[in-house]
Amino acid sequence: MTLRTFGWTPLTGTLYAHYVRAGRLVRTVPLGRLRGPCGDLVRPMREFPFRPVPAGSYRVQFDNRRAFTTTGPRMGYRRVVVAPADALP
Repeated sequence: MTLRTFGWTPLTGTLYAHYVRAGRLVRTVPLGRLRGPCGDLVRPMREFPFRPVPAGSYRVQFDNRRAFTTTGPRMGYRRVVVAPADALP
């Protein structure tokens, strides 16, 4: 898939994706540096760029902090459900 994100105007630095399952942080993945006056980033990526990927329902949160937090500027992504048959070891 291609990640296309823009409008992170007040933010600088690296954009991170935080993968949360059952209310617990599973993994934080750096996606790349925000560029230009609007804080844009376009890059190809896997929906789950890490292994293993256990079955379950995931929430993905994007922000410019390495540490996961539920406060401050952030953007959520739709819930992603990984079926037991699609889980990756």
